Amino acid sequence: MKQIPNIITSSRIILSFIILFIDIHSISFTFIYILCGLTDVLDGLIARKYLLQSRYGARLDSFADFIFFTIVMIKLIPNIRISYYIVLWIILIFCIRISSLIIVKIKFHFFAILHTQLNKLTGLILFLFPIIYRVVEIEVLLNIICVIATFSSVEEMIIHLSTKKLILNRKSFWDKDKEE
Repeated sequence: MKQIPNIITSSRIILSFIILFIDIHSISFTFIYILCGLTDVLDGLIARKYLLQSRYGARLDSFADFIFFTIVMIKLIPNIRISYYIVLWIILIFCIRISSLIIVKIKFHFFAILHTQLNKLTGLILFLFPIIYRVVEIEVLLNIICVIATFSSVEEMIIHLSTKKLILNRKSFWDKDKEE
């Protein structure tokens, strides 16, 4: 029972690699894509409900999210038209994220991505993107995603720079209750 959340998280990594070999416009892609999203929700719910949370599980979840996001972007980017300024904005967000990872590695001696509310919102809207980009104006959708992702990236970096203790489940910069 203790490893069930980590097994669910690990299945997201496996399913993500399967996505590499599936046509993005197929029902199989949509099914496996949604299944990956469900594993992302279920692993945390089960871990919290049955008090199975662990530092390893939180890091595995972040790693699985990163793998999933990267693979989906590899599949999605060739299928959408993105303006030059959006590409530059995405590169800026990526640089902020990498800088934040370097900061946390230097400061706390391992890589970690916080589970802040803004990071979760970014994850949700990124998750919904491949499903809704065909029905919503792409530039509007990408601008919304980039604004939210910028705020979440900057918030995470500020948290890493300003705290003495790493709390992976910190809700926001303003959530200082758990810090002390």
